[in-house]
Amino acid sequence: MNECMTESGLGPEDCQLNAVCSPAGWSVDIFMQHQEGLHWHTYLCGWQTRAQAEAAAAVACISDWLIECSIVQAWNPEGTEIALAISE
Repeated sequence: MNECMTESGLGPEDCQLNAVCSPAGWSVDIFMQHQEGLHWHTYLCGWQTRAQAEAAAAVACISDWLIECSIVQAWNPEGTEIALAISE
């Protein structure tokens, strides 16, 4: 929250805590955009392996109404951001 408000200049009403996992395991932040233009982020967390996190993201992106679906952030169990590749 503090990082969001500091970087964006927005208040707490625009910077909300979206997900908390404990233990976090392998975790991903997926950007999804509906064909009508609405977009949002979905968080998947607690996966035991990188392969599981990637597979979960791939399943989450299966949709006839999404025009974009991709991992925008991913973290390993230690909380280090890493690169994962899934894009639909």
